[in-house]
Amino acid sequence: MSKEYKYMVCVRCCTYNQESFIGDTLRGFTIQETKFPVVYCIVDDASKDSEPVFLKKWAEENLLFDEEELNSGIEMSYGFICFGKYIGKSNLYFVILLLNKNLFQQPELKLSYTSKWELQSKYIAYCEGDDYWIDSQKLQKQYEILETEKDASFVYTKFQTVDVNSKPITVDYCENYINKSHSGYVFLELLATSNYILTVTTFYRRECLEKVYPDYYDYGFFLQSARQGKAVYLPDVTSCYRINPNSITNVPSTHRALFPKQMFIRYNEIKEALRGNICQELKIHPMLKPTIGFAIGYLLNRRYSPYRWKLLFLLFRYPAYIIPTIKGFFMELLNSKSKKKLLQTLKET
Repeated sequence: MSKEYKYMVCVRCCTYNQESFIGDTLRGFTIQETKFPVVYCIVDDASKDSEPVFLKKWAEENLLFDEEELNSGIEMSYGFICFGKYIGKSNLYFVILLLNKNLFQQPELKLSYTSKWELQSKYIAYCEGDDYWIDSQKLQKQYEILETEKDASFVYTKFQTVDVNSKPITVDYCENYINKSHSGYVFLELLATSNYILTVTTFYRRECLEKVYPDYYDYGFFLQSARQGKAVYLPDVTSCYRINPNSITNVPSTHRALFPKQMFIRYNEIKEALRGNICQELKIHPMLKPTIGFAIGYLLNRRYSPYRWKLLFLLFRYPAYIIPTIKGFFMELLNSKSKKKLLQTLKET
């Protein structure tokens, strides 16, 4: 018996100090043409600019408020919250939360504020407050793919890179992301080569993200979903990724904070894979042991890796991975041709 969902898709949008860009984001939400109800959860993380004022005014001008929706067991502390239906489209709903305290260091608490609506949805999508969608069919296309392809866990798409003025620009690493993008079981490739997917383009089965760790960010979402099924790449330009020099991810202190999180994500995904918590296609994949061995070797070689002893304990429990790990350790240490061969083999299988 299939579960009944109040909303088919929940879109989470976390934003901070993005008053110049949030208007584009909102337009990308409201242009969506879907045959099912969508709820957008916009969380302003105590911005210091005028973004909270803009969002509150936008809500008052564009939403038909529904107080009853907010009075159903929600207990949280915030500055302002409203729920309403978007005027002019009967299947678009918005939750606007303006936090009175910045929760960047407490992601679990911040994300818990939107869990009520996520749990009522079958699918999840994300869009940060400085990125935006330009394809009115983005959600509909991705929904139809996951409804049809039952072995797929998420869909991602091609994108356009823009500057702070929303003008298209070419950025080498973004072009490289696009060149790497493809459909299939991408978990091993993501584990070995790091990320090439952008959050603004993604669309997930909610059940694949039910056990996300608090310290996971976009790379963790991609790995966890890819471990549970295949990815589908849609080569349509649905979204714009903004190169924003003031983005929090471009702050050096944030980079320093994200590096240990990346180590944490890799460790956890290796652990889950060794436990066999991966889809059947990956369990029998010929490159499973070499890739996990290489990934463990990568972590063992990192200067910042508090998981060394935990990794060695995992190898004690799964001795079949000891030899692949030794090979992976030296491949990573020497940055040898063998490493390149591993990555090439992954692309071919």
